[in-house]
Amino acid sequence: MGGLARRVQWLKENRKKGEPSLLLEAGDSLFPGEYAKGDIYKKRADYMLEVYGKVGYDAFGIGRRDLPFGIDFLKEQSKKHGVEFLSANLFSKGKRPFKPYKVFKVGDAKVAVISVLSSRPNKMWEAMSISVTNPRPFLEKTVPELRKEADLVVLLSNLGEVEDRNLVKQVSGIDLVIGSGLGSRFKFPVKVADKTYMVRPQSRGKSIGWVEIDVPFTGKKTEIKGELVFLTGVVKEDPEVAKKVKALKKETREWERIHRKKVSSSPRDRKKAAKNNPFLKALEKARKQRKSLDAKGGQGNGTTLMEILKKGQTKQPAAPNNQDSLRLK
Repeated sequence: MGGLARRVQWLKENRKKGEPSLLLEAGDSLFPGEYAKGDIYKKRADYMLEVYGKVGYDAFGIGRRDLPFGIDFLKEQSKKHGVEFLSANLFSKGKRPFKPYKVFKVGDAKVAVISVLSSRPNKMWEAMSISVTNPRPFLEKTVPELRKEADLVVLLSNLGEVEDRNLVKQVSGIDLVIGSGLGSRFKFPVKVADKTYMVRPQSRGKSIGWVEIDVPFTGKKTEIKGELVFLTGVVKEDPEVAKKVKALKKETREWERIHRKKVSSSPRDRKKAAKNNPFLKALEKARKQRKSLDAKGGQGNGTTLMEILKKGQTKQPAAPNNQDSLRLK
């Protein structure tokens, strides 16, 4: 939650009151891992959602890292803080606990927002009566129906970049994918299908992205532009939120010291583990390459970590022409 105070400050400075906009979260932000345990992590998530409610998030797409304390916890938080959770393929005891999508009126336009998460197995879900289905059948049926009602369709996806790229080639009608989960981060929107763009933020809330879309009411081409803003060292912290986050971090460190366990690995932990594991060593090398691309302001033409690993890529890909890549055809 290190970027929370900076996100709040950025929103205060850049989100104009009364301006037609949506504030969306693609998931994987509440807990440091899928198997997080301990009331301290509930306390952290509670405060984060309190802030989300105060700044006015319109929808929160549930990710895998948002589920370690089950559905009831999220329902309680939604009621307490007024945060709207969405998920189309998350089920509890055979029923959807949250809406699969919501249609928003944004100025003169209607925007449909759908949320999905990855169905990769998780050993805790069965014990909590949680199941996650393949999202493709639902999207194939629902997206065409939403296109009749909405001017734009936005997908909050926790599938991961590779699955997202495959999905939008099979399911047409999605204008924008806001992705979380495994994959790269993009400095600018990347075109991933005929009329579909994708944006992906930095992990752990260290960035915030904005996307502006002109809706073609007159038959003109839709235009899209946007940028990922890296917050650390660039945006000042909101003092009130920063003070609370600092206290929670201190409490978390003390809890972890007492219980002698962490639910997420730091870069130092990953490097230590990689010494005796060839795959992890290659993955660390790919991460460094992605970091180098980001530092130079590019997005590597959307090159994923897995593509770098597969191709053994060592040269930096040419950065795309942003003007061309941001125009729908």
